[in-house]
Amino acid sequence: MDPSVRRLGEFGLLIEHVETGRSAGLADAIRGALPEVHEVVPGLDSVMVLDPRDDLVARVSAVLERDIPATVTTRHELKIVLDGPDLAEVLAVTGLSRAELETALEATLTVAAIGFSPGFGYLTGLAGPLADLGRRPTPRPRVPAGSLAVAAGMVAIYPHATPGGWWLLGRSSATLFDLDRQVPGLLAAGDEVRLVIVSDDAPGPIPAPRCRLVPPDGVRPVLEVTAVPAGTSLVDDGRRGVAHLGVPTAGAADLERCEVAARLVGGGPGAIEVTGSGLELCILESTVVAGVDLGLDVDGRHVPSGVPVAVGAGQVLRTTSVGRGARGYLGVAGGPLVPLVLGSMSTDALCGVGPGLAAGDVLGGGPVPAVLPMRGAVPEDPDPVVLRFLPGPHDHLLLEALNMVTATVSATSNRVGLRLVPDKGSLQRLDGEVASLPTVAGAIQLPADGHPIVLGPDRATLGGYPIIGVVISADHGLLGRLGPGSAVELRAVDHDEARAALQARRDESVGWVTGTAATLG
Repeated sequence: MDPSVRRLGEFGLLIEHVETGRSAGLADAIRGALPEVHEVVPGLDSVMVLDPRDDLVARVSAVLERDIPATVTTRHELKIVLDGPDLAEVLAVTGLSRAELETALEATLTVAAIGFSPGFGYLTGLAGPLADLGRRPTPRPRVPAGSLAVAAGMVAIYPHATPGGWWLLGRSSATLFDLDRQVPGLLAAGDEVRLVIVSDDAPGPIPAPRCRLVPPDGVRPVLEVTAVPAGTSLVDDGRRGVAHLGVPTAGAADLERCEVAARLVGGGPGAIEVTGSGLELCILESTVVAGVDLGLDVDGRHVPSGVPVAVGAGQVLRTTSVGRGARGYLGVAGGPLVPLVLGSMSTDALCGVGPGLAAGDVLGGGPVPAVLPMRGAVPEDPDPVVLRFLPGPHDHLLLEALNMVTATVSATSNRVGLRLVPDKGSLQRLDGEVASLPTVAGAIQLPADGHPIVLGPDRATLGGYPIIGVVISADHGLLGRLGPGSAVELRAVDHDEARAALQARRDESVGWVTGTAATLG
C-alpha cells in the first residue's frame, strides 16, 4: 500500500502506511528537504510533520515523490540480565524454554522509532511466539528505569520510570538518554541493536545531586524559592524540534493565562505555573510581579489577581489559592529566567526533562518597566465547556459519532492528558490496536475502556491508542482550565472553521490586558 497523507489537527500531517523499516528514512528525507518545519517524528509505520505554514501538504507531497535513501545505521550492543518479574509468566504463556527465549532476544533488532519517553526505542525483529505476545491486560502505574520489556512484537528498555503495559523480562544498566551528551539519545530510528545476555550487570552511574538553580550569567537574581507546592514549575511555550528524541513539548498547560501574566509585567519568556497554595518567594531585588487566577499576598497584604504590583528586596510573596484547572500563573518582570534545557525552561511531568523548581532555587529577572497595563484576565469559560475538534486519522474505528458527546473530566487527569468520562457510557470502537504513531497536543485518543483522553503538553511523543479527533488550537487554553468534575461537550468543525477560530481567539486576546497604563514608582 502506498503512503497516505492525512491532516492531524490544523498544523500537522500524518503520513501513514509507510513501508516497514522506512519511517526513519522518510523522516530524514523530509528534514533534509524541509529544514524549516517545526517537527518531523517517525512512528512505527508513519511519520508526522508539524508546521504552521499553509502549504505543508504540497511541500511534503513533493518529498514523497522522491526515492528515499536508507538511513545510516549505528550498531549497538546492550547488556541485559533476565530476572524480570514477568519472566516465568511469559515462558508459560509462550511455551518457550528459557534457552529458546534467550535465542529470540539475541536476534539483531532494529530501532523502528523513538518515542513514549526520551530515549525509549521501539525495537523490532522478534520472531516466534515472543513476537505474538500482546500487552499486559493491566498496565503498571510505574515501571522502573532500565527495565527490559516486550509486547506487540517489540522489545524496549525503559530509560525512565514511567507507567507501562509491557511484560518485564529483565533489566539493563545502559544509559539511553543523557542530557550531558552532545546527542542525548543513545539510540536513533534505523539503528541496529544486539542484546547480550549476562548473569549480572552493574548499575549505571549514580546521578549527581541536583544543584540549585541560579540565573544565567549576566542576569540579576530577583527571587529565591523558599517553598514549592507539588507540581508547581516554570513554564514557557515549550520545546520545538526534539519530539523525535521522545522529549515532550511541555510548556504551559494554559498558554493563554501564561501569556497574560507575562504581558502584565511588561513581557517575559514565561511564568510560574502554580498548582496550589504555599508557593513562597523571597524578593532579592526590586521587581514587578502579577498573578493570573491566583490568590497572592505580599508580606501578608492581599494582592488582587490580574494586577501588576511592585515588590522590593526583603519582602515575601506567597500564594494562597489557585483558579481554574487547579492552577494559576505568576509573571515576573523580564523573567523568570533560569538556564534552558533543550531550549525551554519547562519541566514535563511524564519523565522530568527540564530544570524543575525546588526550595533554594534563585530566579532571574529583567529591567523593571516604568509603565505597565492596569489589569488583565482571561474571560470566564462557559459551562459546559465546548471543545471543538477536527476528525482524527482513526475516526473510522468509532461505532458512534463523537460530535455532540458530553462528558465529565476525571480526577485522574493531569498535564499528560485529560481523561473524559462520557455521560451516556463508554464510546464503542472496533477491536484491535494501532501501530504506535506520533501525537500532537489536543489529540483525542480512545483506549479500550471507551473513555477518551485528550493529550496535553506533557504527552508521550508516540502513542498506541487510536486518535479519533484533535481539539483545535483555539481551544487549547480551555484544556488547561479544565479540572476534575468539569463538564465538556465535543463539537466537530472543519479545517477552515478551525483556522478562523484561532484567528478570532488571537484577536480577542489583545483586549485581555487592558486599559490605561499605570506608572509604578
